[in-house]
Amino acid sequence: MKIKITQYLRALIIVLFFVCTTTQAQTVSHDYKNTINDVFAGVDLTKVPHHLLLDYAMEFVDIRSYNGVASDTNYVHKGIYTSGYNTLLMARTQTNVTDLIDPNVFEANWQAERLPYTIAISGLYYKYSRLREDAYPDDITINNDKLYDKYDNGVWQDPYETDDVFMMTAPILSYNYKNMIVKLPTNLWYTNQDAQVQSIAIDFNDGNGYQTLTLDQSINLSYTNEGTYDWDYKLTLTNNQVLYSHSKLIVGNQNAPIVSTKRLTTESCNPANPESLAFDQIEFQGTQQFQGIANSATIQIAYAGGNFCGTIDRPLIVAEGFESGLLGTENPLGEML
Repeated sequence: MKIKITQYLRALIIVLFFVCTTTQAQTVSHDYKNTINDVFAGVDLTKVPHHLLLDYAMEFVDIRSYNGVASDTNYVHKGIYTSGYNTLLMARTQTNVTDLIDPNVFEANWQAERLPYTIAISGLYYKYSRLREDAYPDDITINNDKLYDKYDNGVWQDPYETDDVFMMTAPILSYNYKNMIVKLPTNLWYTNQDAQVQSIAIDFNDGNGYQTLTLDQSINLSYTNEGTYDWDYKLTLTNNQVLYSHSKLIVGNQNAPIVSTKRLTTESCNPANPESLAFDQIEFQGTQQFQGIANSATIQIAYAGGNFCGTIDRPLIVAEGFESGLLGTENPLGEML
């Protein structure tokens, strides 16, 4: 009897997981690891190509949808991208998979690269394996709700197929300004196929077509008009295979300064070079603590009309306690109307 192995596995894992979580005297267990290892008890996981098995993972997003073919339904944003990365982490059949690092380090790397007026994009390209839909019964055995390798006259039958996942995106959805610096830092590019990557290019839909992006090299990008722009990413492999990914960025109508980004009030100001001054920033540290962290506040002053070095002619003071969090460090003045 031919069955679709993926559908069977999902149903089996749900049943076993339900049993595990309801037979512990009112205590709910979410030990997915034990459940999935029990299902794969008879499988030699060292035989899995690339040491990534999608059927072994708890899937936070369907990475099969991000196979290098761009469509209206597979735009990438930071949430989807992070979910894809975490799915690959869960798919590991051994710990030392190339370029897959702890999720806290993954997040810390991105945060360290995020600067005002700069878009630090991140990307991943991995080959991973999954059980073929028609693997049972010819190439894998199912017995007592467990999977076992299949041998024919002592020869192991390969039940796996290999696929690609390619995802790239910016860390924010909206940017206040029409000009920016874009870069792909080395520590934000993750792949287990580094030797197979020929080039990475991006079409920002600014009229300049695809631009080759070298790791750690900055691109100065400027739009004429505000609006929502598709960023189309193209990955070319050494065998000339081309994969695509895409994301969206909402671009505002402000003009960002080109040089530095802020001046603390303790630093000197150079009025002869006003373009180097984007805004003043004043930090306040409170005396009360919550969960061991003291309260704090930041005042940012954006000058108008060419007045610099602390001159404020017509102050507009806005005090607010909510920010969407979608603009991030890249937009140093936060939400702007």
